[in-house]
Parts: sequence; C-alpha cells; structure tokens
Amino acid sequence: MFLHASVSENSDLFGALSGGGGGTFGVVTAVMSKVHPNIPVSGANLTFSNMGLSQDQFYYAISIFHKSLPPFVDAGATALWFFNRLNVTYGEHISVSDNSRASRVSTMLCNQKSLWGYIGQYGGRFILRSTVQDQNDNFTDAFRYINDNGGQIAILGLSVSKAVAGDVYNSVYPSWRDTLMDVTVSTSWNNTAPFADMIADQTKMTTQFIPRLAALTLGGVFYGANYERLLLVKNKYDPHHRFFAITAVGSEFWTSDSKGRLCKTRS
Repeated sequence: MFLHASVSENSDLFGALSGGGGGTFGVVTAVMSKVHPNIPVSGANLTFSNMGLSQDQFYYAISIFHKSLPPFVDAGATALWFFNRLNVTYGEHISVSDNSRASRVSTMLCNQKSLWGYIGQYGGRFILRSTVQDQNDNFTDAFRYINDNGGQIAILGLSVSKAVAGDVYNSVYPSWRDTLMDVTVSTSWNNTAPFADMIADQTKMTTQFIPRLAALTLGGVFYGANYERLLLVKNKYDPHHRFFAITAVGSEFWTSDSKGRLCKTRS
C-alpha cells in the first residue's frame, strides 16, 4: 500500500517521519524537499594554546567563550570548535559566497583529507542554553576532566529555536529547540594497541565521560515527550511491527537472542 504523507495528508505519519528516529514506520520511496536561495556566507578562525598560560587560565578562556555564545548564535551565526588540554580552535568554516570560489572549496577539502576517516570512540550530549547560563563553571570542570583523562571535545554552537525555525510540525527531540551546544566527546582508536585498551577507553566513555555531562543536563533519551505519540503512529501504520531497528520506536516489542535472531516480546 502506497501513501502520501504531508502536513495536510496523513499528517501524523508525516510528523513521525520528520525527526521520529530510524525509518521504522514504513519504506519511504520518494521525498520532496524545500530548497533555499544561495546567500553569502563568511567564516572566521581563532586558535590559541596553553603556552604561557596556566591550565586554570586556559579553561577560564574557554568558559568565557561558552558564556558569551547565546547572543552570537541569536544573531544568526554558528560556531564549531575543538579542544583538548593543550589547544583550542574556534570557527573552522568552509565558506562559499559565490560560484567563483567553488574551486577554492575543492582545494580546501583536498588539503583536509588527513582529517577524514578519523577512527575513534564517541559519545555526545545536547547542552541547553539555560544549563550553560546557570552551570557554566561545572561544565568547564567536566570538560577539563574529560581532557585530562584522554578525551577530545568538539562542540557545535547554534540556535534552532522556534524563533529561528518557526513553529514546524515534526517529531524532533523537544530539547533540541532549546539546545545551545551539541557536544561530541571522542577518544582515539589505536590500531596497534591491545584491543583490551580500546575496550577500556570505550568503558571510560560510557561510565565516566558521558555521565559527567549527563549529570548536568536535562534527562530524557532519544524521543522525550514525543514517544507515546510516535508509538501510536507506529501501531497505526505498522500494526504487526514488521520494521525494526535498535532503539527505534517500537523496538521494545522485540528482543534478540544470543545468535542475533529477533524474538517478539509483545503483541
């Protein structure tokens, strides 16, 4: 059976497919996307290290940037920055304002091939604007702990609030609208090290790094308050739960045995 989903037709399915997790509501065979006109884009870069600074001064500078971020993103800008315990790089952008600069982008991408294919172990957390404003010092301490114990941090600062995006009907995780920073924590994968060392890093990510951030952020996993509504949509359009993905809507209806075979736990 083929269905058309839009804001005016099968709108519940359209809303679920727009941000409701892995595609387990059905098979999408075609998509119509909205396009936007090209606009000028500019970029800037700031890099500094801890050379000549104490670690307290180094992390204080990082904390000041985080505290100053809200008006920056409210003005329409985004920021991407990386830091470890030695240095920090802010605002590494690829900027294109007209077609004549396309070749420059290709050159830039070629020069950055060494950054591609980075193998690591990752964790992440959305950091709300209110949390940065109220607990910035605690966040700085958490970031410093992660860096001191072998983790690197990459952060995307942005505003996707309804004031920017409009009151769009979708199933995006509700806290995303109030997010100020999308934080990614990583540890490097060493192909020559004993595998047990990599498992230890994975355990450190799961039991130390991410819990320190989670303790300072809003609770809720994956779908937040949207989950019950999404499950109703799942039951309506896939009543026998033929489509499955780990952590997707309705995944609690199945379990896997030791050989990876799925067994239904609920009807």
